[in-house]
Amino acid sequence: MKSALKVAAAAAVLALVLVVAYKISSPGKNAAATAGERIEPVKTGVVRTGPISQEVEITGEVQALAMVALAPKVNGRLMELVVDEGDIVKTGETVARLDTDTFKALVDQARGAVEVARAGVKSAEVTHANAGREYERMESLFKQGTTPEAARDDAEARYAVTGSAVDVAKANETQALAALEMADIQMREATLYAPFDAVVSKKLLDIGALVAPGQPVVALVSIDNVKVIAGVSEEYLGDLETGVTRAVVTVDAVKGRTFDGTLFRVSPTIDARTRTAEADVRIENAEHVLKPGMFARVMLVTKHKDEALLLPSDALLGREGNCYVYVVKDQAARRTAVETGLRSREAVEVLGGLSEGDVIVTSGEGNLYDTAPVVTESKTAEAAR
Repeated sequence: MKSALKVAAAAAVLALVLVVAYKISSPGKNAAATAGERIEPVKTGVVRTGPISQEVEITGEVQALAMVALAPKVNGRLMELVVDEGDIVKTGETVARLDTDTFKALVDQARGAVEVARAGVKSAEVTHANAGREYERMESLFKQGTTPEAARDDAEARYAVTGSAVDVAKANETQALAALEMADIQMREATLYAPFDAVVSKKLLDIGALVAPGQPVVALVSIDNVKVIAGVSEEYLGDLETGVTRAVVTVDAVKGRTFDGTLFRVSPTIDARTRTAEADVRIENAEHVLKPGMFARVMLVTKHKDEALLLPSDALLGREGNCYVYVVKDQAARRTAVETGLRSREAVEVLGGLSEGDVIVTSGEGNLYDTAPVVTESKTAEAAR
């Protein structure tokens, strides 16, 4: 009996030793299965080196750099619209004309008045010159004692009066010239010219309409260059530099394209309600693809490094100052604290905690814990086959 018990005990010990030896020889999948643990399938990425840019996204609306509603300074009937909506006009190019018959008549009338005034000046100057010679003659005779003083004084008075008449005639000529210039201005104002290179955005009146001074006839916009105005959070203002900070612009209406821009201006004041400062981003638009009113997203590149240690942004967990990732090692996820630097949409700069080549979990970390057994996506696919 005792011998049988001894044999049974020895067999039990041997079986236990075999089980422990099996577990030790198979610490991965078999150990987890024996313990009843779930092996989590995960996706992974690799810590690498490369360039990184920290970006700030702002949103706004595409705006024209300049826009104007052209209006005459004179009354008149709209006789001609030289342009149509969508036309491109150059600086100084004719856009519209009012009826000029009345203005032509006023110019002719003013020119006639100038000629009359000039003739008056000449006549007054001749009279004044004659009066001057008569005064000199009477002065000589008075000195010789052959003419009375009264005659000499009358000649002197006539000379002074004719001198004043010359001044009046010249003043009339100046007034007539000013009237002619005004008539010429009115004549010119009857034609509307483009003040800058622009696109005709809208015709506001039809031919034949009576136009009052200041009444818009046509609207022009300058869109060879456009701008986006948007608010930037105060925390990033120290990283912005006008004329240097690069901007990448996308618009929903133009799929698959990006547009390079430059930070042109940052407001010197901050909105107390939103804690943002207004940023003005300028974009070249020679093809006129960007239209005023389009919704735009602008990525401002606030910082950049040509070479940094990077991990995929999807791998980073935790909060600022307490970030971590799961590093895959020996088929287990190891929770590892990470010190981070610059961040972009795709990557995060690693300042400490990881090394180049480390394999990290990028997806499937929801049920992970330190030392949790995992299988990568590629291993899962192999097992399925």
